[in-house]
Amino acid sequence: MRAPWAAPSGLDGAGAAFESFSSLHALQFARGGPFASTDRDTAWDHFRRSGPLLADWLWNHRFSPATPAPYPVPGLGLSPPLPGSDRVVFLNGRFEARLSTLSPVSGLWLRPACGLPWPLPKVDGASALVELNRALYEEAAAIEVAGRADAGVVEVLHLMLDPADGAMAFPRIQVHVENGARLTLVETFQGPHAGAYLIDAVTEVHLEPGARLQHVTVQDDGPRAIHLGGLQVRQEAGSVLSTHLFQVGAAVGRREVRLHLAGEGASAQLDGLFLTGAGRLHEHDVWIEHAAARCTSQQEVRGVARGDGRAVFVGHVRIPPNALLSETAQRARGLLLSPEAVIDFRPELELYTDDAKTDRSVRVEKVDPARHPEGPEQLVGPLAHETLETLAVPGLRERVKAAVAERMG
Repeated sequence: MRAPWAAPSGLDGAGAAFESFSSLHALQFARGGPFASTDRDTAWDHFRRSGPLLADWLWNHRFSPATPAPYPVPGLGLSPPLPGSDRVVFLNGRFEARLSTLSPVSGLWLRPACGLPWPLPKVDGASALVELNRALYEEAAAIEVAGRADAGVVEVLHLMLDPADGAMAFPRIQVHVENGARLTLVETFQGPHAGAYLIDAVTEVHLEPGARLQHVTVQDDGPRAIHLGGLQVRQEAGSVLSTHLFQVGAAVGRREVRLHLAGEGASAQLDGLFLTGAGRLHEHDVWIEHAAARCTSQQEVRGVARGDGRAVFVGHVRIPPNALLSETAQRARGLLLSPEAVIDFRPELELYTDDAKTDRSVRVEKVDPARHPEGPEQLVGPLAHETLETLAVPGLRERVKAAVAERMG
């Protein structure tokens, strides 16, 4: 689904940004080995032919690969790890072992791009930003949880610290949760307030039968950043996914979610909260495929826009004829804190069976400042609280609350 501010298809001659990506692709091909693989070339070709779903003006930006961070990193003050969690740190798109804490009990492996231990099943409908990441990533974290194990919490912290404007990075995570196993995965994105940079991060997940994953994304990038992110999940029979998406940072933030409910009785719950302000754009594109019987999916999204901030949420659910006894719900609520703000909710349903249960609710409210002398921002807290209450990761709720309060300050 193409958002209102989309670039035209086909990127040849599209400007400085495309030239930057093309130069990095050529550099990696020259390095040889895994950086010149057929898979990368195929992804690059798909990217060139499709084009990313981003504003035209983005293509005037020129980017260069982020440099490896020096160590010790000047002025780096990491927040404490979440209670009882392992932590994986990426600096400028590269894994930083000296800042990571790994426990062998969690079943966590980190390997370079050439060392991923298993191919994940593909999820149909990979977008241009996913293909761009597949073509240009340098390092990937491969996380595997053994059957019926409880791996606890793994936190992946993505930090962009390159002082030069125009730095770009392409971190990648692949996750395999075996039969009946459990994992909580928290991804946090942060960067400097002064720097302009691009990050294109992709997470691919395979949940085997009965596996359970709680996945949380906190997009708190710097105010001049361009954040692109993709989550692709294939779920087998009886698997359970709970994903939380918080977008509070970046000048342009686009998150894409592709969920393929491949096995009978698979279920997915998506809770989202976004906060966009003056001169900023947040886009969310969700596609859920019920590919088997008795699958359930729910989307619960809340958002706030102020100034001339813009936000789009597209939630598409497809239920084919074989997906009998499916259930799906799509609910969205937005607050407009100024006359110039825009929120566009688009719940979409492709339904090819008559025995599915569906529910849809969309509400966008324009806040009248005259009726709220204490300030319309006071309405944000209760709205955010509704989403944060669904977050059951110790210590994380307080961290997200602080990020929301800072953006509203």
